[in-house]
Amino acid sequence: MDYLKEGIVEDSNNAGTGIATFYLPHRHVWTPSKSTKLRVVFDASSHAKDQLSLNDVVYEGYSLSPLIHEILLRFRTHQYTMTADIQKAFLQIQLPEDHRDVTRFLWVKDLSEPPQGSNLRYFRFCRVPFGVNAGPTILNQSLLKHIEETSSVLGQELSNSLYVDNVLLEGETPDELLAKYEESKKIFSSSGMNLRDYLFNNVEVNKKIREYDRATNSSTRILGIHWNSTDDTISFTCDDKGSSKISKQTVLSQINGCCYDPLGLLTPLMTPAKVFLQDLHKQKYGWDTELLQTDQETWRSIKANISGFEKELPSKISVDTTARHTISVFVDSSKRLYACSIYVTSISESGQKESRLFTAKSKVAPINEEQTIPRLELLSIFIGLSLTESTVEKVNLRIEQINVFSD
Repeated sequence: MDYLKEGIVEDSNNAGTGIATFYLPHRHVWTPSKSTKLRVVFDASSHAKDQLSLNDVVYEGYSLSPLIHEILLRFRTHQYTMTADIQKAFLQIQLPEDHRDVTRFLWVKDLSEPPQGSNLRYFRFCRVPFGVNAGPTILNQSLLKHIEETSSVLGQELSNSLYVDNVLLEGETPDELLAKYEESKKIFSSSGMNLRDYLFNNVEVNKKIREYDRATNSSTRILGIHWNSTDDTISFTCDDKGSSKISKQTVLSQINGCCYDPLGLLTPLMTPAKVFLQDLHKQKYGWDTELLQTDQETWRSIKANISGFEKELPSKISVDTTARHTISVFVDSSKRLYACSIYVTSISESGQKESRLFTAKSKVAPINEEQTIPRLELLSIFIGLSLTESTVEKVNLRIEQINVFSD
């Protein structure tokens, strides 16, 4: 067992010695496309009937990580991009000895024999196991502390580009990214961590990365969004996660699970689904109550327009580092919804213009009180200005003008 050899887990007797004892259920996950194909997954949210889980009693803490939205916006504004991830990130953080008994698990020695008595082996974690709700906070604060202590010139950019075990760095030239590759590798190595699976949106730069550091696939996911580094595109695919029973809960689950879109680029596609879910709230359906046949047919019709949808977009809003930019913010509302979208127009030195959708946001109109159209128009302006402010603050663009359009 690799975990035992690497000091990640240790043998433990059956009697608890720490502040409490908890046994983590576990199962295997097989992912052929990943470098670590077989993983053991532990469930810290599992519990017996009327009992608390480990995650119920562990303080989750607060994350100092930047928002996914902010990182992705920066990703779209730089000509050159580099991604990497920390190998076994959570398992690099030591657990205090008196806390280890709450991370116990059982291991069957001989699968052909019953799982009992001498056929069971007791283990506990010496490091933070993945799946404990406090894990991301512990990892993030540990990494930020280490980066701060290195006093590296790359430190601030790393701190702003870390999300759990993912690292995303940008640059304006291939040489700049190569230098960041070497420096980031050194920073994490000094804390005993291995930064790996480096991937660049430049074929020549990828060739210069040491083979054991290089990602084996030219396509990956950047914080949940599919990225093809060869042609530098992001793509979205909406899958149909069907269910035999259609309830308000399954509708919400299918809306959240069919297409991950933190930048709001697919807002028009998902709007009918969000409005329909609000209609179910108005009808006061219980979460697990099966919908009436007419509502089921309406949902199937909405879902048919979403399922199977595929869209590929350029990942960058501009590849011209000398370009000037104008931001155009469009806001509008109806009785059911108010929304905004932000477009960036890049203007080259020769005067050539190119406009692309940067980000968008929508909200269904509140149902707790009657809303007038003028009020909803004001709400659309409010979210438009808020989104514009947060966008401009987080990206490094040469912005000459910001225009807001409302009727």
